[in-house]
Amino acid sequence: MEAYLRAILLLLLSIGCGEEPKDDAAASNSKCPRIGMDTLEGRWVRVAGSAGDTTSRFEIHRDDQGYTGWFILGNFERIATRGVARTSDVAFTQVLNASEEKLYTAGKLQKRRIYVMPRQKSCSLKVTQVKVGMSVGAEQEMSMRSREEYLPFPEGQPFAFRPCDEHLYIGKAALKRSIANWQKGTHNAPERSHKLGKKIPLAAWTDAASDGDASCTFDMDLWFDDRPMKDHQAVPAGKVKKGTRHWLIQEWYAPYSGNHHFQAYRYKTCNGKRELIAVNCLDAMLHP
Repeated sequence: MEAYLRAILLLLLSIGCGEEPKDDAAASNSKCPRIGMDTLEGRWVRVAGSAGDTTSRFEIHRDDQGYTGWFILGNFERIATRGVARTSDVAFTQVLNASEEKLYTAGKLQKRRIYVMPRQKSCSLKVTQVKVGMSVGAEQEMSMRSREEYLPFPEGQPFAFRPCDEHLYIGKAALKRSIANWQKGTHNAPERSHKLGKKIPLAAWTDAASDGDASCTFDMDLWFDDRPMKDHQAVPAGKVKKGTRHWLIQEWYAPYSGNHHFQAYRYKTCNGKRELIAVNCLDAMLHP
């Protein structure tokens, strides 16, 4: 995959190299794709030297209310944003939940803002990242990573972009709901470590009524480090007990130690149509 991505990016970079056109009209006649405020939708990857850094990528959507963006900011950190178009760029601001918004308003939490500017002359996007915080009742921006270049993400590559909705549990908490509830109640998050080499259970616990009509069928796909696990696709969800559905992958063998990102894409199928319910995630350290 890396060789393919490098070849595509080298091709795109070679198009954008050399003397820049005098204006965008001249650039529109070149071989590079037309990049403008109305062509931001899709997937993009950060340029690192002559290749792509797939740990920094994003996906942009557009609807009647404007833009939404899913940003992966390195090391599996991902945020959901809403975008507002300005004269020459779009300002994407991180969407916070209710409790986070209270902390932000009180000046106890920062959020991300990402400015995305189309650059037809270089066939790319210029991306500037800042942190935003409240100080004396006013927003203050603090520069982080600026003037990074992004190119279209190669088509057909199975990478996850979607932000997380809910927790995923590992180890004993994946097998017993009482342990999962204790971890959530005590730490507001699942335990984030497990021994490498053992049979690793992964699971989510949901209110069955909120998942969908009981006449539907339910299953999930497992992703590891943002790539789909071929042997763990369309895994049937467990039976409902006392109103709770147990989404369990009983055994999974991790290939290597370190920090990893797990995702369970939960689906319902009603009248032959498979529909995504939510994505459960976990960042965990697998240790020897």
